[in-house]
Amino acid sequence: MCNRVGQESEMNFSGESIVVNQNGEAIKKAGDQEEIIYVDIDLSDSKKIRESRPYTQLRRTKFYRKIILP
Repeated sequence: MCNRVGQESEMNFSGESIVVNQNGEAIKKAGDQEEIIYVDIDLSDSKKIRESRPYTQLRRTKFYRKIILP
């Protein structure tokens, strides 16, 4: 998950982008200053988790609505 940092008009953005593993555990977290973080991940682990937790296959995508922005 990435997040902006700094201020724009009256909005303050905290930064603190984060990379999590397939179980939702934080692997690396950015601070509140602008930075780039790099993390190597093994996508095969994510595939194993998805196969063991098939609830994402229960999504009813026919009810998804496509929004087209100008």
